[in-house]
Amino acid sequence: QGGEAKLRYSIATQWIIGGGFAYADGEQKTNGVRSPLNSVNPLKAVSSLAWQSSDASFGAELNAAYNGAKRDGDITQTAAPPARQFATPAWTNLDASAYWQFHRNGRIVAAIKNIADKKYWQWADVQGVAATSTTLDAYTQPGRSYSLSVIEKTAESSISLERIEPVIAGTLALMSQYPRRPCCCIAEKISANLSLLSRCTHLSPPLRLLCTNLGREWDGMLAEQYHAIIESQGGEHALH
Repeated sequence: QGGEAKLRYSIATQWIIGGGFAYADGEQKTNGVRSPLNSVNPLKAVSSLAWQSSDASFGAELNAAYNGAKRDGDITQTAAPPARQFATPAWTNLDASAYWQFHRNGRIVAAIKNIADKKYWQWADVQGVAATSTTLDAYTQPGRSYSLSVIEKTAESSISLERIEPVIAGTLALMSQYPRRPCCCIAEKISANLSLLSRCTHLSPPLRLLCTNLGREWDGMLAEQYHAIIESQGGEHALH
C-alpha cells in the first residue's frame, strides 16, 4: 500500500513550481509470520523551481530531492546474526540546470548534479548488502558533476502548439472530404500530416499512437493508388 502525488503550478508569468512524493509500505507473510518487504523503497519527495524568459529562449531550474532513511525495522534480515543488511540513511540532493534556445530546433543545456557533493545511496542498489561490506562506497551515487549538451530536434518533431490545431483540423477535413480512394496528392498530404502528429510531443501518447495507426492505413492506401496508376499505364515500364 502507499500513494503518490505530483504538482506543477505557474505562480507567475515566468515562474513555475513543482513537487511530488511517493510513499509505499508493504509486508510479507511466511509460515504465518509477518515481516517487512525489502523491495519497498523509503519515502521520496521532490520539489522544483523553474524560470523562463518571456520568449522562452532562456530558462533555468533548481531541483531538490529528499529520500527518507531505510530503518532497521523496515528490513527483513537475510543473513545470520550478527551480520545485518546496510540501512541507507536519509539524504537530500540539489540539482540545477539552465538552457539557451539558440534556434527553434536547437538548445544548449548546462547542468550541475549533486551540487553539495553529497555521499548517498539508493536503497534499491544496496538491498542485501551487508553493513560491514568493504565495497559499500562502490554503491554510492555520483558526486558533484557538470554537463554541457547541445540538443537538436528535427523539424518534423518540433511542431509548435500554435500549429497543432490547424494541422489536425486540416487533416480531419481532408479525411472527411475524401474518405475513399483520394488522389495521390491528397493521400500524401494526409499521410504526411499524420506522421507529423505522431511525432508531436505536445500530444498525449494515446493520440500519437492513433495518428501512427491511421498513418499506416493511409500509407497502404497511397501504395494502392500508385500500384493502380502503374497498372493502368502498362506496368512498371511506364515509370521509365
